[in-house]
Amino acid sequence: MKTQLFLIIAIIFTFSFNTQAQNRIFKKKQIDAQLGLGVLPTYFMDDGKTEMIPITANIDYFIHDVFTVGISFGYSAYNAKEEIESDGILVHRKNQTAVVAIRSAAHITRIDNWDFYGGFQAGYHFIKINSDAPADMDIQRGIKPQNNAFVLGGHLGAKYAFSKKIHAFTEIGFDISILKLGIGMKI
Repeated sequence: MKTQLFLIIAIIFTFSFNTQAQNRIFKKKQIDAQLGLGVLPTYFMDDGKTEMIPITANIDYFIHDVFTVGISFGYSAYNAKEEIESDGILVHRKNQTAVVAIRSAAHITRIDNWDFYGGFQAGYHFIKINSDAPADMDIQRGIKPQNNAFVLGGHLGAKYAFSKKIHAFTEIGFDISILKLGIGMKI
């Protein structure tokens, strides 16, 4: 928990700098790299305990002033709420999820220092569940130790440039986290 709090404070501290963006415009042939934290994980309804806050890394390339293609990576881990099964067994489960995806987005970049975007992504989710329940019990509940899947999703987001190279972003969508906040840079 201390590490998660430190990361959130570090991001807020980074956002607080006023570095005079000097009217940065997002444009063709630009490459943006982003690192984000999930503030609303996809498993928040499961009442589990976060073991590792969801993290994401994206690289997007502007193939046009208003269109990007990119790649995204993400990882999270949490411990599901302990359950007492019908035969009195206390069950612990740990879920680890990794995501790799390709993504595309259309951008509205006409407002100085701002970039609003929305798009689609196609990726693969690698899900590993460690359970101390008897295997037949998990099978009956549809829980598999490995549950990998091809997933299609969408995202909406916004970036604000603090300088010609540094920006903050927020994004909602189906990924490693429903809501992400982070920082990025033009490379």
